[in-house]
Amino acid sequence: MTLNAICIGNFDGCHKGHQKLFESTKRIAQDNNLRPCVLTFDPHPNRFFSRIQSGAFELMTSYQKIKACEEFGIEEVYFETFDANLTGHSPADFFEKILREKYRAGAVIVGNNFRFGHQRSGDQQTLMELGKNSNVVIHVEEQMIKLDDQTTVSSSLIRQLLERDGNVELVSNLLGRPYRIDGKVVQGKKIGRTLGFPTANMDLLSQLTPANGVYCGWTQYENDPKKRPMTHVDPAAHPCMMNIGVNPTVSGNNNIVPEVHLFN
Repeated sequence: MTLNAICIGNFDGCHKGHQKLFESTKRIAQDNNLRPCVLTFDPHPNRFFSRIQSGAFELMTSYQKIKACEEFGIEEVYFETFDANLTGHSPADFFEKILREKYRAGAVIVGNNFRFGHQRSGDQQTLMELGKNSNVVIHVEEQMIKLDDQTTVSSSLIRQLLERDGNVELVSNLLGRPYRIDGKVVQGKKIGRTLGFPTANMDLLSQLTPANGVYCGWTQYENDPKKRPMTHVDPAAHPCMMNIGVNPTVSGNNNIVPEVHLFN
């Protein structure tokens, strides 16, 4: 039975820091005849600990995360339910019952801020000792991707740049791809077409929406989301303009409505 090289994290956004972990995972898997895999969590730990009370804040849907990991060469993405049962495990139990027994870990790859077990009591040293005693390869990625000398690239930084600043240009650089939001086209008031700017109103999935503003980008309509790449822009995508904001005069409420206008 083939064992797995398990890369652990939330991986929201699959930004350049995460991509560095994926590269290490693939290398370690190849060197030790293992399968490169990711272990992530649902719901996001921030939701479990109530640091996020409501509203969409994640950079990716679960499907987008799976798709991106696959495109980066990860063979399997496992989702572990983040609940009281999981957080009640001691570091040793988490290592033995979750990583070794459930997910067949032959190697474990983590970032340098990784903590695990009840009340985050396990650290890098704990993980190293557990791996040594069980003959499991442990790799801690010490050199993380930096925005500058003081700032490490992180999902929380990207959320801030999107939600507060609407800085999609810098976000695209940190992600290594344009930020992508998925949704369904819904019927609007059809006013835009009378003004010469027909738009498609979007009902977005549970993702963080950039700050109100007007953005340029690409759009792609496809019934089968499996055909849409995550880590690059599909050549079949159309250039577009997207307005994100409220239109209380038209809609009668203050709901944020993304509207997309395709360029010919």
